[in-house]
Amino acid sequence: LHDALPILSRIHFTPAVKKVYVTPGRAGFRVFGDFKRGAYTVKIDAGATSVDGGVLLAPFSRSFSVAARKPQLAFAASGRYLPRSAWNNLGIKHLNVEAVNLVVREIPPENLVFWMGAEGDAADDRTSNVILKKTIQLRGDPDAPTTTWLDVASMLPATTKGVLELRLVGVGVQASSRILLTNMSLVAKKTSPAGKPYDQSVQVWALGMEDAEPLDGVDVSLVRKSGKVVARCSTNGSSGCRLEANADTDPDQAEPFALVARRGDDLTYIRYS
Repeated sequence: LHDALPILSRIHFTPAVKKVYVTPGRAGFRVFGDFKRGAYTVKIDAGATSVDGGVLLAPFSRSFSVAARKPQLAFAASGRYLPRSAWNNLGIKHLNVEAVNLVVREIPPENLVFWMGAEGDAADDRTSNVILKKTIQLRGDPDAPTTTWLDVASMLPATTKGVLELRLVGVGVQASSRILLTNMSLVAKKTSPAGKPYDQSVQVWALGMEDAEPLDGVDVSLVRKSGKVVARCSTNGSSGCRLEANADTDPDQAEPFALVARRGDDLTYIRYS
């Protein structure tokens, strides 16, 4: 490759390709452009020169095809917590996927501790119930990334709450996400004496998900993986509340691993990493 501009004038594609450009390669040069799925023919005119003085004496022609891009599927949002107001506008990113099967599992509040204490985040038959199975048609141009917005709220009862697992399964692709439908978020600071990780003291605040304003009357529990509650408190606005494990006299010195908070029919949690 002697000069990008002259070489571009000597390279021709049938059908025509937009935005063609050339870069040096390990053993010659590489041509990039807006190639669509399908068959092409490339022709290089005689007289094209290389950086070391070589000359193409005769025209070069070769046919090739561009295959379809590999199907892709993912949720647009990666966060675990989702305000209830966003439940009717859930984004799915997809490419070359025409339809997916949507399966929604609900983790009941009474199973929340056992799900949090398990290895991995997957919801299974032991900790969750299937509450929805539905085929979703997806529209998009071939080989073009597209986002489809789902009104999942309209597919489920208005009383749906807590932790949900959404799984999308298409041909050759799948995606899953676990989200918590809640209007609350928690902020917590945990301390414990040296050598006594089980004897925790936790200062916790509850905030509104939409406006981050401190919330009153949120009942917070400090729990072990067994489900045992070792401390309880109720928040008081910006003062929050404090949880004291006081576990020195407890023969079971398993370390608390999560906070569970409730306010009316709303639920949220923090699991220590």
